[in-house]
Amino acid sequence: MFESKSGRQAILAKVVIDSTGDGDLVPHSGAAFDMDIDPGLRIANLSLSYWIDNVNYIEADDFRKTYPTK
Repeated sequence: MFESKSGRQAILAKVVIDSTGDGDLVPHSGAAFDMDIDPGLRIANLSLSYWIDNVNYIEADDFRKTYPTK
């Protein structure tokens, strides 16, 4: 049993991968964890996320193959 943003839930599994993005399951798992963040690490919460629309993926893939270093 665990609780997350979605409420109380039960998982019947031998292995569970916490892909919540926030580590919601870790405190309830009994696993050791550390709340301190090493300032030298790049973490997802500090990255820039954006959406690009109207991309022709075939042309983009062709460009990557033609110019692999750009």
